[in-house]
Amino acid sequence: MVRYLLGVAMVFCLFGNVMAVAQFIRDPDPMMLGFAAGLALFAFQAAVSPGPLGRGARWAWTYTFVSSVLGLTGGIPAIVMGLMGFASQSWLLPFGLVWTGLYCTAITLLSTPEVRAWIFGRTLGR
Repeated sequence: MVRYLLGVAMVFCLFGNVMAVAQFIRDPDPMMLGFAAGLALFAFQAAVSPGPLGRGARWAWTYTFVSSVLGLTGGIPAIVMGLMGFASQSWLLPFGLVWTGLYCTAITLLSTPEVRAWIFGRTLGR
């Protein structure tokens, strides 16, 4: 479940990256450049995490949890920017809401005892 959620987050971040780059081309703004760079980082982290996480690597759980917390801290400014500039960038508010929801779900799933037992239990199977 967590791996599929990270896959969705990766696709969503790539879509957001394309939207941020398109907005940056139309209206050069350093904030959009930073937003596009951050989305590229989160897409990379979401792409890297599922493999080692599925094999039960303890470092992968920590890495994925920290990446999800960082993703959550990136979603909140997207919501604020979407509220402030809704007239010119109407896509940013729904994007921030979905992004924050995805990472909140990932943090919740990674924190549940069942998922942690499944991830760490796969280490014993090697």
